Amino acid sequence: MDIQGYAVHSKGGRLAQGAFQAGPLGANDVVVKISHCGLCHSDIDLIDDALGMGGFPLVPGHEIVGVVETCGDAVTSISVGDRVGIGPIRSSCGQCHDCRSARDHYCSHKTLTASPGGLGGFADRIIVPGASAVKIPDALPSAEAAPLLCAGLTTFSALCRLGSPGENVAVLGVGGLGHLAVQFACNMGMRVTTLSAGLNDEEVSRHHSLGADECFDVSSEPNLNALKGTFDFIISTVYGDVDWFSYVSLLRPEGRLCIVGASLAPLAFPAGMLIPGARTIAGSAAGSSKDMHDMLNFAAQFHVRPKIEVAPMSRINEAVARVKEGSVRYRMVLES
Repeated sequence: MDIQGYAVHSKGGRLAQGAFQAGPLGANDVVVKISHCGLCHSDIDLIDDALGMGGFPLVPGHEIVGVVETCGDAVTSISVGDRVGIGPIRSSCGQCHDCRSARDHYCSHKTLTASPGGLGGFADRIIVPGASAVKIPDALPSAEAAPLLCAGLTTFSALCRLGSPGENVAVLGVGGLGHLAVQFACNMGMRVTTLSAGLNDEEVSRHHSLGADECFDVSSEPNLNALKGTFDFIISTVYGDVDWFSYVSLLRPEGRLCIVGASLAPLAFPAGMLIPGARTIAGSAAGSSKDMHDMLNFAAQFHVRPKIEVAPMSRINEAVARVKEGSVRYRMVLES
């Protein structure tokens, strides 16, 4: 089957439209006609080959919403005409310990929706296993549902795993991930503080509108000093170099720092900061199929919505440039 998509052909190159040959439809597969696809910073990393994996040409995109056009003979979970979402994981083996424990996102044999040499969501259609296509609740508009499938899933699963109602939670960085983390955390019954550099009055107002109880400018050393030993849980959504020494010191005894922003810089702080208070440093990536169902239903019920800008897929290179320069508030969604 021919798929029309936007592919990058070399490191850091512009995306160009072309026709690509997808594999045959298997008995367990579905064809989804794509209406919307979010533009995530992970897609930028693929385009720029930030991890040195190569694999050009590739069609990025892994926050996909569309309508099922065709189902393989063995597909029973969804039907033609269903509106579905597809997140970062295209498939898993279904047989390993992690898959059988409802932790399929840890499967060592999983394949990613957007990967070097692959055909992702910046296209008119995609073929995926039916098990990877999740029904979108009617209450979620398609454009707003798209960023939930990666940014929303990542923050939701981290908060569910490491946070608890009633705790003091800090969201470090209120961007594409962080603005969803604030909404999820406050609707989970946590007391939420945002930590951002160079806050102005407009941003403070915006953070409060998302549900934050307090906002702090962490470019101020007195602010950081005043917050030492304050938080049960900090979720870091920033992409870039971070003064981890300062943020670990903000944790209470047995506090947790969870990193979901994919900074490539090493962590640097003495182990002695963790040992006396039994503090924990953790990472969290995306979530399981069950997490995806739970997250979408939670977002529909509690009106968790990404703040988005929508652009036609034909302007994808302009959208990529805007994301790179950090001028999007807060997520970019491409519409077919």
